[in-house]
This record gives sequence, C-alpha cells and structure tokens, in this order.
Amino acid sequence: MNAADAKTPSHIDAARRSLRRLVWLSRWIPSGDQRSTFLWALFAGGIGAGCVLAIRGALLLVQWTLTQSTGTLIDTARVLPPWQRLVTPAVGGILAGLVLRIGHRFTRNQSGADYMEAVAVGDGIIRGRPALLRTLAALLSIGSGGSLGREGPLLQLSSALTSSAGRRAGLRPPRLPLMTACAAAAALAASYHAPLGSALFVSEIVLGSIAIESLGPLVLASIFALALTRPILGNHPIFSGAVFRFDSVLELPLHLLVGIVLGAAAPGFIALIAAARSSFDALRLTLPLQLGLGGLIVGAISVAVPDVWGNGHTSLEIMLSGESLGWTALLVLLGAKLAATLSSVGSGAIGGVFTPTMLLGGIGGWFLGSVFQNIFPGHTAGPAAYALVGMAAFLAASTHAPLTAVVMAFEMTLSPDVIAPLLLATVAAYYVARGLGRKSIYSAQLHPSRACTTPLLHVESLQRPAPPTVGADATLDHVAIAFSQARAGVVAVVQPDERVLGAIRIDAVQPFLADADLCHLVTAGDLAADFAGTVTSRSTLTEALAAFQNTTDPYLVVVDGNGTGRAVGLLSRRDLHLTLAHGSEW
Repeated sequence: MNAADAKTPSHIDAARRSLRRLVWLSRWIPSGDQRSTFLWALFAGGIGAGCVLAIRGALLLVQWTLTQSTGTLIDTARVLPPWQRLVTPAVGGILAGLVLRIGHRFTRNQSGADYMEAVAVGDGIIRGRPALLRTLAALLSIGSGGSLGREGPLLQLSSALTSSAGRRAGLRPPRLPLMTACAAAAALAASYHAPLGSALFVSEIVLGSIAIESLGPLVLASIFALALTRPILGNHPIFSGAVFRFDSVLELPLHLLVGIVLGAAAPGFIALIAAARSSFDALRLTLPLQLGLGGLIVGAISVAVPDVWGNGHTSLEIMLSGESLGWTALLVLLGAKLAATLSSVGSGAIGGVFTPTMLLGGIGGWFLGSVFQNIFPGHTAGPAAYALVGMAAFLAASTHAPLTAVVMAFEMTLSPDVIAPLLLATVAAYYVARGLGRKSIYSAQLHPSRACTTPLLHVESLQRPAPPTVGADATLDHVAIAFSQARAGVVAVVQPDERVLGAIRIDAVQPFLADADLCHLVTAGDLAADFAGTVTSRSTLTEALAAFQNTTDPYLVVVDGNGTGRAVGLLSRRDLHLTLAHGSEW
C-alpha cells in the first residue's frame, strides 16, 4: 500500500500542517543529510576528546605502575637507576606482546584492521575487541618508555568507538569511513592543539584527497574536540615557547636548502624502518619476545642516553625554545633516537611515529641552522628557527603531506612569520622525497589488497532505502502524507504498474501550500514534470555522476536493473562525491 491510499480529513490536515513546517525548516536549516553529517561529526569530536583524556590518564597509570613516577618520560628515565632504565621498556614490550597473543584467542573471528586501513581502503569498520587489545598493547609499550608517539592508541580507540556506534546506527560507506576519520581527526586535534592541521592530516594521508565534502565534517569534529579538552589540557599551543625569527627574504634560499636536504633524507629513514621490521621478522620470535627485544634495545640505549624514552616532545620543545645546545649532545641524541625508534617500530610495538619523525627533522634543521649561522654570522636566525622548519620539512617528506606539515607546524607554535619559510621548505622536501621514493612512512599501514573485499563498483553499493511513492494522480494532500514518511525529503511518483515516473522534492510544494484549493487540484504528476531522470542499481558510479550533471537535485531515484522501473532506493550526490573524491574502487 502506497502513501496515496485514502486517509481521513484529520490525517490530511495534520499532514498538510506537518509539510508546511518541513518546508519552512528546509529553507533555514541544512538538509537532513547535512544535519545528520554534522551531528555525527560532533559525536565523533566528543568521542575523540574523551579518548584523549582517557589515554592520557591510562598512560600515566602504566608509567607509575612500572616506574613510580608520573613526570615526563624523559624526566622519569633520567632519575631511574641504570638497571631500571634497561629493564622497564623490555618489561613493557613483553606485557604488550602477551596482551596481543592472549587476546588473539578471543578475537580470531574478528579482523584487527588499523584505522588507516579501515578508512582508506576499507569500509570504515573497526572491530571493537581487536581495537581495545591494540590500544592496551600500545599503552604498555608507550608507558614503559618505548620510542613511540601517543597518537597511535588515540586514533585507534576513538575510530573504533565511532565505527561501532555508526554501525549500530546503520551508517554505511562512504559515510561510515568519513565518521571514523572524523574521530581520528578529533583525537589528533585535541592532542596536538591543531584542529585544521589534524583535519588536513586525515584528508591528505588517510582519505587521500582534500575534498570539501569531507573536510567540513573533519574540521567540525576537530574544533569540537579541541573546545572540549582545552579547559582541561590548557589553552595554549603545545610548543608555546618556540622561537622563530625571519628577518630577511635572503634567508629563503637557506630554508629551501633545509627542505632539499631533509627531503633527500626522508626516503632513507623510511627504508630503515622497513629494514628494521624485516630484521625483527627474520628472527621468528614469539610476539612477546619480539616486542620485549625491541624494548630491551631501547632500554640499553637509554642507559647512556635517557632522552630516547617517549615520543621526543620534551627534547623538541627544548630545541625550539632557543636554548643553547651542543653539537655533540645533539649528534648523540640523533643517533640514539633514530636507533630507539627503529627498534620500537621494527619490533611491531603499536604506537605512532608522528612526533619522533618531527624530532629527527628538528635535529636535522638545527644542525643546518648552526652551519648557516657560522657561514653567515649575524645575517641568519638562530638554529631554533631552522629546527622548526626542519621539523615540518622532514614530516612533509616522510608523510607526503606538505600542507598538513605547514598548518600543523604553524598551529603548534602560532608563529605567523614561519609561514613563508615553511611553505618553501615543505614543498621542496615533498618533491625531493617523492622523486627519490614513492612510499611514505604510512604506506605499510595501507594494504590495497583489502579494497577488493568491499568494491564500490555499482550504484547498489551506495543506495539508500527507497523513498515513499505516490500515484501520478495523487493530490497535494496525499503528497503531504507521503512526505511525512520521507526521510530524505524526496517522494517518488509512480505509474499504476509501479514504474517510476518522476520525483518531488519537498521545496517544490511550497508555492501551493498557501492555497487550500490548489492542494486539491495540483497532482503529483504535475509536480514531477521537471524530473531529471533515474539511475539503475546496476549503473556504474561514473554513469551516476553523469546523471547528476543533468540536475541540481541532491538525490536520484534508483530503479531496479531488471527493467521493471520500480523504485528500489535513493542515491545521494554527497555519498557519490565522497566515494569518488577519495579514490574508492570504481
């Protein structure tokens, strides 16, 4: 029974009043599709903010349990006796390996996709149990002093929780991957106090392109997460003491040289990470022993250089503040931090490489700045300025995301003078790195083979539930009743044999609502006269895109591919653009 069936006058009057309200709302409030996206983005932002606070507390708990200290990891390592610096990362690695190994018995039927894999080449589904196990393992590795970034468990947990909520609410690709990505951007923004940079990070690196359909929700989620956490974590950039001076455009060639040098170094760093992973795999150790060995190497290094513990944020903050540093100490830190990071990442410990990468680039920039200062005394800024540029350049070269590197470096320091040098250095570093090697530091986390498990080849992969239908001779009163059931603000007009004749958008009925007589005279067939057409469920996404070019409507009615012409769904223009913009298989 369709919506044109007989109704009592009271039902018709109520439906007409409801339709007037819906038309008014459609003029001043975003469409239901947009409202849903914005609300989900805010939800993802709240999840990201909560995860940041929870992970910070959990890391402090792990750290205190193993070391009886809650200071920074570097400060903790400095006060521990050498034997404890040696043992603590190894113990954390063994415990992390045991968590993963034992937990695997309870998650054998659930894949443990990384959030990048799930968003970039998957369907946005991240299973809860594997994600929780990975998060717990990451907490043990990082809290015990592993040379890893905190963003790993933050992004994994927030993405998994949002993915689980989205699945329960019936979200499907491409909206589910987008909301999962929003949670990741929100967690990153709350952690680094960089909302725009975090949104760009997810767009450039995870989604693979910067499209307005996705960037808007990502920015909204990031800003909301930052607004929730700033009263607790502080209202300041994470490198508030950074010193940057840009006195003359004559320094721009020097910043360009920083980008070229660090861009050339990035492929070597990526190759070293791959070699470290292969070396640990070749040992064929059990997971607890492999992660324990990686932690033991970090511990052994920290006996001589305790500053290798943690993600390197403290060392980077000291360097950017302009404090006088010795060449020998920084050279030792560079070698030690590189070896510790390779050991942690290579052993398979779960965590991020974002901040360690920035530290290595910052050290490289500091060295180059010192050289420039010696060659051109009194004519260049101090090494701290070049450390900041080097940090961003190496990040851009390693991640292949220059825009992200520029914006994040600015947001983490709020130094406006740094923009021009950053743009020059990061773009140069990106092109040099891309010319020397096609892989980024995150390439290993993306497995294109998974894309074939959820191909989005046809419209039926994206279509939403079918809209309500009315006959062509139905009056506006009956159309109003149908709109009360229309979730997307679209009603399909059908012939007696159920073949789709056209469709009506909710704003098309506005001119007739003020006249009660017209409500009885205007038919659904009259309102659907300008209908642009349909698309079949077996049409390719390319064909659907061509169909949308003939109309400004946000939806197309999907008819079955068997020739009956019956309505089987709706295709959203936004869903199609999201899918095509981010390179899904089509």
